[in-house]
Amino acid sequence: LPSRLPAPLTAPQRQQLKQLKARLRDIAAHLEAAPEALLQGRDCELLLRESCGEAVQPPLHWQGWRRELVLEPLRSGLARASS
Repeated sequence: LPSRLPAPLTAPQRQQLKQLKARLRDIAAHLEAAPEALLQGRDCELLLRESCGEAVQPPLHWQGWRRELVLEPLRSGLARASS
């Protein structure tokens, strides 16, 4: 059987997702790149779910330069927002 789909995001999580995507746009502007080239929308939701404590299998494309330039700043922003 296929794995269960994750539960829908709650209203506060949807707001966090909007903030996460806004931060991604800021990072993209700083790097002079399109946000979609750095991280796709479904990756933003996966990152949010990871920050909420859900078990997440990080995709392979989260390694390398994306981890340092994109994911670490986004993760630290999520950690600050939740504290």
